[in-house]
Amino acid sequence: MQSSIAVYSSGRPRRRAGYRHLARTPWFLVKTHGERCRYLLVSRPGDSAPLSRQSYLLDQLAARQFVISSPALVGTAARLYTDQRTGQPTRGAGAKGSGSPRRLAIIANQLSLTYDIHDLPVDRLMKLLPEEFGARWR
Repeated sequence: MQSSIAVYSSGRPRRRAGYRHLARTPWFLVKTHGERCRYLLVSRPGDSAPLSRQSYLLDQLAARQFVISSPALVGTAARLYTDQRTGQPTRGAGAKGSGSPRRLAIIANQLSLTYDIHDLPVDRLMKLLPEEFGARWR
């Protein structure tokens, strides 16, 4: 009889919590997006155990498979939620409410009814986003 051990950031496996797997998620991101996903995998400065937890930004984006597997959405999230000079997530990138990663996923789901989100260029997707993703995030 074989046994397997899965390590989840929440400590307990749940039916739909595969995106919280601490080894699979980074592997999937790098395999799918290469360097473009680096901002999702950075740890906080001074974090004593960087591989034992995922960022809130990654958690929100990876909760929906279509978001985390789309090059356009990963690229859009990079533009919206990272400092282009440092590559670090911007302050407030893990916020809730308007313009948040959670809202990006909801809006992307709505846009996917009309557009092919997976193949849409990042610039085009940025223009389709509502005003809540305005000056603060662009």
